[in-house]
Amino acid sequence: MTGQLLTAAFGAWARGRVGKVERLGRDPVEVQRKTLSRLLQAAAETSFGKEHAFRRITRHSGFASAVPVRRYAQFVPWIDRQLSGEADVCWPGRPRYFAKTSGTTAGDKSIPVTEEMVGQNRRAGRDILAFHLRNTPGSGILGGRQLFLGGSTLLEPLPTGAFRGDLSGVMAREMPFYLRPGILPSPGVVAIAGWEKKLEAIAKESLSQDLRLIAGMPSWSLLLFEAWKRLSGGATVGELFPRLELFVHGGVRYEPYQAPAEAAVGRGVRRLEVYPASEAFIAVQDAAPADGLLLGLDYGTFYEFIPAAEAGSDSPRRLGIGDVSLGETYSIVLSNVAGLWAYEIGDLVRFVSITPPRLVVAGRTGHFSNCCGENLIVEEVEAGATTAAAACRLPLGEFTVAPVYPDAVDSRPRLEWVVELPDDEPFLEEPLLIAFDRTLRARNHDYDTKRTHDAGMLQPVLTVVPSGTFHAWLRSRGKLGGQNKVPRLMNDRSIVDSVLGAVRPGGHPLTDAPGR
Repeated sequence: MTGQLLTAAFGAWARGRVGKVERLGRDPVEVQRKTLSRLLQAAAETSFGKEHAFRRITRHSGFASAVPVRRYAQFVPWIDRQLSGEADVCWPGRPRYFAKTSGTTAGDKSIPVTEEMVGQNRRAGRDILAFHLRNTPGSGILGGRQLFLGGSTLLEPLPTGAFRGDLSGVMAREMPFYLRPGILPSPGVVAIAGWEKKLEAIAKESLSQDLRLIAGMPSWSLLLFEAWKRLSGGATVGELFPRLELFVHGGVRYEPYQAPAEAAVGRGVRRLEVYPASEAFIAVQDAAPADGLLLGLDYGTFYEFIPAAEAGSDSPRRLGIGDVSLGETYSIVLSNVAGLWAYEIGDLVRFVSITPPRLVVAGRTGHFSNCCGENLIVEEVEAGATTAAAACRLPLGEFTVAPVYPDAVDSRPRLEWVVELPDDEPFLEEPLLIAFDRTLRARNHDYDTKRTHDAGMLQPVLTVVPSGTFHAWLRSRGKLGGQNKVPRLMNDRSIVDSVLGAVRPGGHPLTDAPGR
């Protein structure tokens, strides 16, 4: 099928799909009520459904009473049974795939990927294109190539006949036949071992192609942009790919990468943010970036929201979509066609619209700073770093923030901001820190209270590390590339000390005064 025919056929479908999504958004409570009912009915005869009496549950309150909130460690016994090949454990049948996911602070996880879960991800992918076509009259996005900068597509065969690997590998295997000819990187490049060699091969393979869409995490996409610039003798992405229409990104907040990404592209290219997770494809940006991401109401997921302050408590309030409030921060809980039930994934979200439901990702439940009651979250430190760099006209690299705890010299804690800045870019440290601190104070009342007259916290300190430090640190942990990312904020010094230990002779963390 030619690009023009494919675009025309898909465009007709897209108009109907966008209309349906808009109708769903007018009554999210009813849509979610029906979703929960269908999920309970589908899984009623599974081991999990029988143990939790799904047949008796008729409403959300009954579900919340019967099924406690669980995180991965508490769900492992159910997942292990599925990994061993047992059928009808949490969802009818046996999962064909397991998405292997890992973080910098936790071990590997294996998330079931059922046939229905594959369908959920396909639907979200089609919605990305549908919203773009609605927002871009005359689009030719399907007339050229699409580049997906994901994780490894190599899947590990399990004794049961299932496969385990990155979700991007699963979805590459399940890619519709009519889209495969236009997808980059090619299978041969994808199979290259080692992220850095693979990235170089991707850059060379795609350099002469007619790219219309680029999708990937902003951090790794920037490395690809740099490789293109080097290989082309300095051309921008926009110059290399004049018909490039769309940059799809997710996984991390875009704002810290916005300035370098726009400079690398060099011209206006529409961008669209997505909120995918191994557990579910949660939301897609359907309008302007400032409007947030539209919750996937008909993706086969029932959503619950726990007030952030109650996350991890024994009996948290579990709110449905009709109970949330604008501006409040919630931990998101999923029950879906993957056979995950009241599963807390660890993400914090904040609603910017209720009808239709649109949200932004505010951070991770385990990624916060509260060494003396300041209650900072990732969203706030990212805003501080972005604002400070812009105010001082500095390109912002990777960074992380952690507390410096009281010691014998000073009984007051402070934050340490460890950031990559170009070695040849002069700057004054004090204005940078003042801008960072002011932004945090403006966005967080508790932090402002602690910082007033230095009563509870001292001004943050800055440690600048060479460009490439964080990527080298990820490489040393076997987490370079794909969907791996640098934690922006922790309540302890495990990440900071590990990163700083890598840039000091002997591998010891910095012990002298932070700063440049």
